[in-house]
Amino acid sequence: MRFIRTKQYQQIAKLDSKFFPFDYPIVDWDSSILWLLKEGDEYIGYCGIKPLNSTECYLIRSGLKPSFRGNGLQKSMINLRVKWAKNNDYSFIVTDTATHNFPSINNLIACRFKMFSPAYPWAGKSQLYWYKGLKR
Repeated sequence: MRFIRTKQYQQIAKLDSKFFPFDYPIVDWDSSILWLLKEGDEYIGYCGIKPLNSTECYLIRSGLKPSFRGNGLQKSMINLRVKWAKNNDYSFIVTDTATHNFPSINNLIACRFKMFSPAYPWAGKSQLYWYKGLKR
């Protein structure tokens, strides 16, 4: 398996609609840094990070083919984006999860993200909000 940094927005959008058929599609892929996860000739996942300003970035949705879940790949995708943020001198990463998305919640906790209450809950009041400070 390997991560490939990409600008193949159509491929990411295709995977997103396949992995999250009942969610709203993300439309601003082109303002994010994106990676595809490939196993052989098959794309099995994706992840991205979106710079918000000069100090903060946001973990956008990531997805993984169901047969590859439960093997630590989501943590690898989180850590890949944390490393990118550190290497590009960001100070904080934020993200959000649904309250019922226990795998994502557990992965964020394992990667040392902390919950917080934003002044403006950008994804809705029913979401959980997370941040991680990055040492420079």
